[in-house]
Amino acid sequence: MGKVDRSVAAAPDIRIRGARTHNLTNLDVDIPRGKFTVITGVSGSGKSSLALDTIYAEGQRQYVESLSVYARQFLDQMERPDVDSIDGLEPTMCIDQRPPTSNPRSTVATVTEIYDYLRVLYARAGTPHCFQCNTPIVQRSPEAIAEQLRELKQNTKLMIMAPMVRGRKGIHAEVFEEIRKAGLNRVRIDGQNFDIEDLPKLDARKNHTIEAIVDRLIIRDEVETRLLESIRLAIRLSGGVVGGAWQEPGGGEGPWAEGFFSTKYACLGCGISYEELEPRTFSFNSPYGACPDCQGLGRQQILDPELILPDLKLSFADGALVFWPELSVGEKRAWKKVLQSQVEQLGGSWEKAIEAWPEKAIHRLMKEAINQPLSWLHNAFIMLQQHAGAEANISDLCTHRICQSCGGSRLRKEALAVRIADKSIFQLVQLTLKEAQRFLSQATFAKIHEKIAKPIIAEIAKRLEFLEQVGVGYLTLERATESLSGGELQRVRLASCIGTGLVGVCYVLDEPSIGLHPADNQKLIDAMRQLQSLGNTLIVVEHDEAVIRQADLLIDMGPGAGRHGGRIVAAGQPKEVTTHPDSLTGGYLSGRITMPQGQNRAPHLDRWLSLEGASH
Repeated sequence: MGKVDRSVAAAPDIRIRGARTHNLTNLDVDIPRGKFTVITGVSGSGKSSLALDTIYAEGQRQYVESLSVYARQFLDQMERPDVDSIDGLEPTMCIDQRPPTSNPRSTVATVTEIYDYLRVLYARAGTPHCFQCNTPIVQRSPEAIAEQLRELKQNTKLMIMAPMVRGRKGIHAEVFEEIRKAGLNRVRIDGQNFDIEDLPKLDARKNHTIEAIVDRLIIRDEVETRLLESIRLAIRLSGGVVGGAWQEPGGGEGPWAEGFFSTKYACLGCGISYEELEPRTFSFNSPYGACPDCQGLGRQQILDPELILPDLKLSFADGALVFWPELSVGEKRAWKKVLQSQVEQLGGSWEKAIEAWPEKAIHRLMKEAINQPLSWLHNAFIMLQQHAGAEANISDLCTHRICQSCGGSRLRKEALAVRIADKSIFQLVQLTLKEAQRFLSQATFAKIHEKIAKPIIAEIAKRLEFLEQVGVGYLTLERATESLSGGELQRVRLASCIGTGLVGVCYVLDEPSIGLHPADNQKLIDAMRQLQSLGNTLIVVEHDEAVIRQADLLIDMGPGAGRHGGRIVAAGQPKEVTTHPDSLTGGYLSGRITMPQGQNRAPHLDRWLSLEGASH
């Protein structure tokens, strides 16, 4: 084993030699580790080429190359920068203005990991309520569960099950062994029944649901004792949970109804049982928490009537429906048989122009037949488009609306019925960061929940404070990241980095002050200094004067843009750069160069473009 060269690791600088990325002119530069370095200069002078395309790119390349060949295939590897050598480089992270991959599930709360803490807080310290009658739900006894099941019709087939695993990855050999020890012979895996001695091989990388089949019986008066014993055994195996599946007499080979019963959570008035609260109950990225109608998106995609029927002066026969002209004569004849009777049921006419229909019929066509997901015309239109072979994507003819089931909350009604200080988790994330901080600081908990809630709230408060510190306290936690400006997103990510507590990292930032009010500049600088104080290196591409003046090292690129740039004009502390005769930035900082103020002001205009009621 060769000697380890400790000189590089011990060196106080990141040493860059022969950087030629884009317009860089074979640059040599040393950047101190653990310091706050600002790179400035005119647009196109090579600032981003040095910071992002050389330093960050090399750091990412080195990280990816440290992984196995198998892991590398899942990552986008950056091109090797055109540079002779970079020594002393720490692990790099880039916080730039480029938006991440558009993800409708990404919010301010999820990006900052605040939502993860909120899910744990509500699962462990929230008070569950019945979503129907709004009363707190209580524990349910085995006798009460048996009483409810006995109310099924006589001769109903009933299967009592003990849920052992619900939606978790693995082969779960120990679970099957436990079922064998309990003396049970059958098990249900992902909805299919198997003999305990003839089990399928499970894929360890997929989620599985495993239920021990405790008993199969038929509802009759004489099964009362047997039913209660089976329920108690299921409760003992699963830790308080009973699964039931039943088929009423005459069901034949039809589907079985299923129910879930818990000795822990149930509403006595409505007779509804609830699963035990878990963090995933409040996750809109999990099928256990997401609204089943919008799959956790908070909105639904529906066909836009104005795009489906662009010209109401036409009749269905004349081709009012988009894609109709694409069909052959035979296909039109076949589709007419399918659609004409439905059109007449609405009160319209196949041969008459749509605008000449009765007003009620037009309303039903636009609002019900097209607008409602899974309506006859909605389904027919999708099939018609596929049949016509039209190139347009169906999403191009759709619009989005707030999900009618969850009201945009993205969550199941069971999750929304859990509250802390009379607020659901959705009501909490609708608050601005300032309001959320105030609410959590004032929230009170029962003694049994205090030990759990306090450290969670402390961690949330710390992250909210960081967000306030970087000047985005006006954002709401539910705000979609795809709707944030580049500067806002960068500051949210900066606050997240402070919250992670990583040390020994080289952070590369691309103009974090963009869009920030000058009054909040110092807050941003303080946040970056805090990140540096943890033991990190900050390399910031910036034009803002306040940020430039507080740098430990200022590198002024130039003197011009493109082929006229790519060189380091001046480097040193800001005071040193201000005295450099060739530095354009130094000239403005020192006051040697000023921006002339125009003498001719625009005349007062009597006409204005007014926007009223904007609330998006």
